[in-house]
Parts: sequence; structure tokens; C-alpha cells
Amino acid sequence: MPLLSFLAPVDTCKDRIAAALDTLRPTSSWERGAASGQEADTVLLGGRGFGTAMSSLIDYLSSEYGSTFALARVFAFLSGAPDYGDGQLDTRRYGEQYASKGEDADLALLPEQIPFYRDLAAVAVQAGVCVDIFAVTDEYTDLASLKFLSIESGGSLFLYANADDSTLPQDIYRLLSRPYAFGCVLRLRTSPDFEPGHSYGHFFPDPQYENVQHIICCDSFATYAYDFDFTHADGFSRHTEPAVVQIAFQYSVIEPVEVASGNGPQSYPRFCLKRRLRIRTLQYRPANNINEIYDSVDQEAVLHILVHKVFMFSSFNHAHVDIQQLEI
Repeated sequence: MPLLSFLAPVDTCKDRIAAALDTLRPTSSWERGAASGQEADTVLLGGRGFGTAMSSLIDYLSSEYGSTFALARVFAFLSGAPDYGDGQLDTRRYGEQYASKGEDADLALLPEQIPFYRDLAAVAVQAGVCVDIFAVTDEYTDLASLKFLSIESGGSLFLYANADDSTLPQDIYRLLSRPYAFGCVLRLRTSPDFEPGHSYGHFFPDPQYENVQHIICCDSFATYAYDFDFTHADGFSRHTEPAVVQIAFQYSVIEPVEVASGNGPQSYPRFCLKRRLRIRTLQYRPANNINEIYDSVDQEAVLHILVHKVFMFSSFNHAHVDIQQLEI
């Protein structure tokens, strides 16, 4: 079924669309939670069936993947936490109940509430669908659960307190105007003295091969980071060659192709899909002392990785980490 079959034309359905919108009363998630215990006939609220809608859309796009399109990019907009249908999130868990139990509310809310959106991201990856989420709300929205749908599919997650003072239009324009690659495969290889450890970024590991990451969609501003571990206790040998890192990046791009028409010099744009491979090999001389390490450090990159480590440790162990205790 073509995608247009799912859309209602405004010119012929304007009155029915307006009538449907009039039945929805804008409310906050807190009001929905308070009304959940009342009779269904006495409450008319507009729920956010985000999980059900996204699941249906991704299922539809997966049936067309490879035949109709090479990449699908979805912009999803939320005004609060999903509270209806599949993937609904309980916003009432955010409150003073943790204080009464002697628990830290912020720490308790750091892990995801349900695995629905992580599982949905895996389906989106298989379908070649990249999801960007724009949340415009000042309520508790449980981004800890929602984030996996965007970051694991190669998209981005944006949060705005309100629509009036936000940079939402500029962010959308920037995402649409940037050239991007899709269907990417990133492989990292090293010399024998060390090997990749943890990796950070909007990608997912290959289920079969080590140190191979798949990226649904990325642009020139996408950033990926790796930890490295020594393969033995001696570290770098003083008599070995310089440390070597090789990065192989395979990706697809869509490029315009000018096709001349038969009526003259006029031409009309067409596009073709191209697959490319980039390989870069870098050599680094091991530092001889702490001063050489300090001189070669990129402060922003190190701070970026440390922040990721803090959040990863906090998520997995449910404990606070004092950054001052981290030693480089």
C-alpha cells in the first residue's frame, strides 16, 4: 500500500480533521494520571499513543525497505511522555515517593523504565529507519526510556522547555540541509600491543564480527569515541614500531545526476545511490613521560569520554560517581 494511502488530504478532509482535533483537550501528563481512576465515560482526554504509532510506521517502512527506498528518516515530535497504548510510560513514578523511602529520585530514574523503545530501535535498524525525536515539554518525559529509539537508530534526541523560545525550527533546518551518509559500517583495527575497549556513539555492534559497528545515518558532525586497553601488562614495548590505528568506513550517499532532456539544453535532476569506502591508517609514537601525554591531550575529547564513563557507570551500578576521583 503506498504511503499516500495513510494520509488525509487537507483540501477534502479539512472539516473532519478539525472536528477530530476539537475532541482532544490539551492536558498535561499529571492530569491524565489523576483522571486514570475515573470512569471512562466521564473523561475525554487526548492520549499520546507514540509507541503504537511508531511501531506501525516502522513495520510499514520495513516492508518497503530495499525496494522503495534506501533510507527512511523519521522526525517524531512529542509534547510529553507517551501515555496510551504500547510503550506507555508511567509519569507518576516521578515524585516524592523516593524521598519517603530514602532514595535519590534522579538516580532511580536514570535507568530505562521499560525495554519497549530499545526493542523498537532494533526493529528500526533492521528496517533501515533513522528516528529523530523532538520533545517539547517542561514535564517529566522519561527520556531515559525514549532515547534508545533515536540514538540506536542513528538519530538525535532534542529537548525543549517550550516552543516559543526554542531553536526547534533551526535544528530541523540544520538536520535537513546537511549532507549525510547512511547504511554505514565502521571497523577499527589496531597494532598488537593494544585493542579497542568500550565504544561510544550512535551505532550498534555487529553480531558476528568484533570491533565492527553499524551506523544507520550520520553526518559530518557525528562523533564516535573508543577506549583502548593494553593486550598485556607491559603496555607499549619500547622496541616496537609506533602504535597503529586503522579505520575503515563504508557508507552510501545519494548524489544528483543531471540528465539532459530531449527538447534542448534543459535538464532535470535525478539521483543515484553510490557506495563508498574510506580507509585511514594513523601512526602514533608512545609518550615517554607524563608531560608528553599532557601535551598531546585533546581536552574536549577527554572530557567527552569521561562524561560518558560517568553516565555508563551510574546507569549500570545505580551509584553516584565523583568525577574528582577519576584518574586519567
